[in-house]
Amino acid sequence: MDISRWKKSVRMNLTMIRYIKGTIAEMKKVTWLNGSETSRDTSYVIFSAIFFAGFLGIVDYLVGLGVRLLMNR
Repeated sequence: MDISRWKKSVRMNLTMIRYIKGTIAEMKKVTWLNGSETSRDTSYVIFSAIFFAGFLGIVDYLVGLGVRLLMNR
């Protein structure tokens, strides 16, 4: 391995180490949710997903019904 390739490899390794250290430092600053907050937020997401799926299902049915009515004229 020649010197220039070795230097490039070392620079890449140092860059990766700096990146990982920076990521660890930022993750320590994060305020994590506790168990009850996580459960509450998860239930909100599940309820919202079910609600919007139902809403879009009804809209899809009504649009399909309208298209069928227009096609039968």
